[in-house]
Amino acid sequence: MTRLQNIAERELAGEVITSEDADFLKSFAGYLESAICWDGVTTEGLETSLIADVHTDQNSGLVLEVASEDLDYCIGYLQKS
Repeated sequence: MTRLQNIAERELAGEVITSEDADFLKSFAGYLESAICWDGVTTEGLETSLIADVHTDQNSGLVLEVASEDLDYCIGYLQKS
C-alpha cells in the first residue's frame, strides 16, 4: 500500500512514473488475487463492481456514492481541503 501511495503522490505532482512502477501496477491484480484465493481455487471477490461518485458536497467534503453490485469490502480516502 505504501508503494501505491508513493506512485499516486508522484502522479498527482505531475511526475512521470518509472517503468518499474508501471510494471508493478500492471501486475498488482495478481497480488490481490493471491491475497484472496487462499488455495488458488476460488474466484470469489474477483468480480468487478462499478462505484460512482454521485455528488460531492463542497462544504462538508462528504460524498454520495452508488455501486452496481454488493460490496463486501471497500477502502476509501477522504481528504478535506
